[in-house]
Amino acid sequence: EGGTVRLVAENHDGQLNIAVENSMDPDAPADRKGGMGLRNVRERLEARYGKEASVRATAEEETFRVNVSMPAEHEGKA
Repeated sequence: EGGTVRLVAENHDGQLNIAVENSMDPDAPADRKGGMGLRNVRERLEARYGKEASVRATAEEETFRVNVSMPAEHEGKA
């Protein structure tokens, strides 16, 4: 069945903050993939930005949320 996906991106004091959340069925069996996609994102951000970037995933009741934070870059500048 369908669900809802919400995406919010903000530039706050030179830091780009992205939040993605989606509805989930709390009674569904746990996914056994081990979060490989999130692990890849963490590794890539760490390689590029070091401790200036973070990825945090949370699951609460019927919502799964991922928050990503990294230095904001402007086109043509790092």
